[in-house]
Amino acid sequence: MKIALVYFDIKTGYYPSLHHGIAYLAGYLKEHGYPVSFYHIIEENIISTVWSNLKDADVIGVSIVTNQLKYFDKFVDVMPSEFKGKLIAGGVHPTLMYQELLEQYPRVDGVCIGEGEIAFCQYIDAIKSGNEFYDINGFAFRNKKGDIFLNKLPSYSKIEDLGYPDYTIFNYQKIIAHSANTFPMMLTRGCPFSCSYCSNHALQHAYESTNGYVRFPTVNNALEIIKNNLKIYPKTKCITFADDTFTLNKKWVTEFCRRYKKEINIPFDCNARVETINEKILQELKIAGCITLHFGIESGSEWLRKNILKRKQSNEKIIEIFKLARKFGVKTTSSTITGLPFETQAMFNETFKLIRHIRPNFGSCFFFFPYPKTVLWKICHKYNMLESGYESSCGYLEKPSVSPIFVSEKRIKNNFSQMKFYFMLRVLSARVPVPRFIENIILFISIPPIRNKFVRFMTGQTYLKYLIRKIGYFIKNK
Repeated sequence: MKIALVYFDIKTGYYPSLHHGIAYLAGYLKEHGYPVSFYHIIEENIISTVWSNLKDADVIGVSIVTNQLKYFDKFVDVMPSEFKGKLIAGGVHPTLMYQELLEQYPRVDGVCIGEGEIAFCQYIDAIKSGNEFYDINGFAFRNKKGDIFLNKLPSYSKIEDLGYPDYTIFNYQKIIAHSANTFPMMLTRGCPFSCSYCSNHALQHAYESTNGYVRFPTVNNALEIIKNNLKIYPKTKCITFADDTFTLNKKWVTEFCRRYKKEINIPFDCNARVETINEKILQELKIAGCITLHFGIESGSEWLRKNILKRKQSNEKIIEIFKLARKFGVKTTSSTITGLPFETQAMFNETFKLIRHIRPNFGSCFFFFPYPKTVLWKICHKYNMLESGYESSCGYLEKPSVSPIFVSEKRIKNNFSQMKFYFMLRVLSARVPVPRFIENIILFISIPPIRNKFVRFMTGQTYLKYLIRKIGYFIKNK
């Protein structure tokens, strides 16, 4: 059996990265006797040529996110007519839009819904043995009449039953080295929160039951996964835990931190929410080697956060936790979103004011993008709020998606640039601490045309982005 996995990672605004879901899938298949060929497509011009390596595959699994759907479209367009294998789509977009995808692409044989380790392996088993595969749980197919049907989704698997991820299928040496020897990993699965712009709540509802969607491995299993990962890249100087909310389970994170310090003892950073952080947890994280906590702030408008984004933290709580992190010497990052539905200029100003108050060490700003089947996606369609052609965006750094109802497109782009400029200023000034009043002066005199050109130049330079990552690493370990 020749099994191939394909992943599109084109013009996302970031250096090609590791994909944790694909790594786990590849590891599971290898463990069950199915080594895979992997094609990490990072340039549009190789989509056609990659088929020369795929034409003899028995099964091709393609992982798709919404922002990369147009490249899958091209991939299918240039599929050789003589290809006789099976083409299976999987990932977040096909899970949420399986019916539309099967209707649009007749050459797609099926869609693997949700987590694919066990279901995809069962599908390959059936193809190999020549058995019927239409009754495999976790798949959507067409019947002989062309009607689309979805089999029951299996219950959530224990993480311990899914083996170790296999990052060696990626050009992992280059990817990790490019990030200053910071190795991104993922240990847990799922998120219990229902932020209206995030696919997590939509993915939960793809299953009949949400019970068990959020899973933590045993601490012993988590440490074994980390150790297994480190074997392939022993030069690792820092680990990024990319789990949605690493600090969700306080009992787990406390035990993890104490054992991690003894058994791993490598600096790390992780994602958190302010309501999952307190003084005790911060102390445990700090002792274990946590150097940075990543927080999603998204908006400084409490009304917008609560009523539109479904995030119920108060600005007071955000300020408190950032102050607490500074007290413990743990650095912080904050992500923000601009161009949100119903966002006014006054609301963006609240966001900028809050970010300048909490002064994170680093930060990210994104344009809002409506992910399929999310609450905010439905609201945008209901009120016809989306720009024509928004689907062509390859990521959330390119352009606004929402029509300029409350704020002009030019102003939204200026807001984006203003926030990015401030975050760049925070990074560049981190080595030589700059007083708040100096930051304010720089922000005041930075007129939009100059600021916009500076931001475009900095974000458009691969080498400069590499340097910023390097500088960021040394800043974190200062």
